[in-house]
Amino acid sequence: MVSIILGMLNTEVLKLSRELNQAYKYQIVLDLIMQFSSLLNVLYNGYFYLISLKLSEVLSNKGLIGFFVWIFLLFIKIIFLNNHCTKFYHEVEVTTHLLQELDICYLNSSIKNEIQQFLLQLLLHPFKFTAGGYILSNKLSTEFFGTLITYLVVFIQISTSTNMK
Repeated sequence: MVSIILGMLNTEVLKLSRELNQAYKYQIVLDLIMQFSSLLNVLYNGYFYLISLKLSEVLSNKGLIGFFVWIFLLFIKIIFLNNHCTKFYHEVEVTTHLLQELDICYLNSSIKNEIQQFLLQLLLHPFKFTAGGYILSNKLSTEFFGTLITYLVVFIQISTSTNMK
């Protein structure tokens, strides 16, 4: 009986997560694009601002505090979103593993079948939160920040080469 309820609950959670994902996927994608653009802009302008200052000015400049606060806020939002999704995926994997390890020899055949169906459902329809086809996880954070640094280096190299001419 409990496994039937778990199976129905899993189905409802899956339906709800898909509906939420459909409703907010474009908002999340646009938010990630805005975060990327804002971070790139802040880091690019901050780099040239820091280069123009002398070391004594850098240590005494109060405007840099705002610069670092913006960087921190923009980074932390992306990290928290992806980290929470990764923790959720891990908990689902742990639950699946615990159910597989559960000694079901003491259970009757109907409960065994329900648990096996529930495990099969978890394996065939895993919980994944996506935004425009990108799975929200720590891997996305790594790719996001890698791309951000690559763009930043390219933009800095392009702008310094045009300034030298």
